[in-house]
Amino acid sequence: MTEARSYYLVTPLVYTGAARAFTYHAEIEIALGSIVAIPIGRRHSLGVVTALVANKPSFATKAIDQILDVPAVPSYLQELAAWMSQYYAASPSAVWTTFLPTGLAKARRTRAAKDPGPGAGVPPAPLTADQATVLAAIRGSAKLGHLLQGVTGSGKTRLYLELTAEALATGQSVIVLVPEITLTPQVVSQFEAAFGDRVLTTHSKLTEAQRDRIWRDAAAATVAGQPRVVVGPRSSLFLPLHQLGLIVIDECHESSYKQEQHPRYQAVATAAKLSQLTQARLILGSATPGLTELFLAQQGRLEHHLL
Repeated sequence: MTEARSYYLVTPLVYTGAARAFTYHAEIEIALGSIVAIPIGRRHSLGVVTALVANKPSFATKAIDQILDVPAVPSYLQELAAWMSQYYAASPSAVWTTFLPTGLAKARRTRAAKDPGPGAGVPPAPLTADQATVLAAIRGSAKLGHLLQGVTGSGKTRLYLELTAEALATGQSVIVLVPEITLTPQVVSQFEAAFGDRVLTTHSKLTEAQRDRIWRDAAAATVAGQPRVVVGPRSSLFLPLHQLGLIVIDECHESSYKQEQHPRYQAVATAAKLSQLTQARLILGSATPGLTELFLAQQGRLEHHLL
């Protein structure tokens, strides 16, 4: 009796050739977005299951070695990875390497997602007239994209906190990008004070184990249906989150939002695509917006607010 086999396209993380994915088989059903171990030539690699092959191939296939005991990548990130590969002319392997931490294959102590304490909440000080006007305009707008222009000290961060609190109250996760996490401890501390252990902070100084833990914590919270607030640099866009509802990019004009290594993506443009895929509200904050953001606001693709 022949065993039932399923066939899948898998994108390896270490492959540098022209092929975008390879066909493998498994004796069990595997969810799209699962991270697996596969043989590739004489080597072994991790890979992401990106598609189900409907018909049995006419060529011999190798078996998937192992399905990693981590949650599958959410469908919206699978769509984002496919878009980035095409839009930035980048190999799928390079994109997925950017999305995933390097230590996933290593044995780690697993932790069940728990609903953390809520934190102290948004500071009770009243909003200024300008802040209240802008907040009401953002709340009442049908547009997803907003350009928030205000000089340093005008109160942009307070609006970020208000919008984050509203997203969390409706079960939605939030991403807050900052140019250099080591240079903005005040922003981080404000979010951590307001929202407690629901905040996941990332930065370039994290060890491999720390990056792996944060990714696993975010993925476990997603499986458990628990929203999180991620504060960090451009790579924070790629953490798996439950029901992403808000993306904030502070100082959106900063050059550090452009990655200079392959894949050479621009975080603001990538966040705009992520907003489109998830219907998350996008807030671009800056004292001195770039020409691109001002042009998009002039064309009506971003709603322009002044503080």
